[in-house]
Amino acid sequence: MITHVVMWTVKEDGFSGKQEAAAALKARLETMYGAVPHFISLEVGLNTVDGAAACDVVLITRHADMAQLERYRIDPVHKEVASWVGEHTSFRAAVDFES
Repeated sequence: MITHVVMWTVKEDGFSGKQEAAAALKARLETMYGAVPHFISLEVGLNTVDGAAACDVVLITRHADMAQLERYRIDPVHKEVASWVGEHTSFRAAVDFES
């Protein structure tokens, strides 16, 4: 199994604050559930503890293998969501690991 973890810091532009921006990002990421068939599970979380190293939103998806992760990456729905997310975030970090 491959676990894909991505964390972002949101931009507040166009939103009333960081919480609204993070909630919008979470909602957009969750649209992939049921629309993208290339993962076993999808979880999105919002940060609850502020700090210098903290990100605002985390996405965790689990995939059967690397081939499924690659299919997820190139899926048109994922690409559209990723584009929107990229426009509304200022920082992104990712880790993929096998378990």
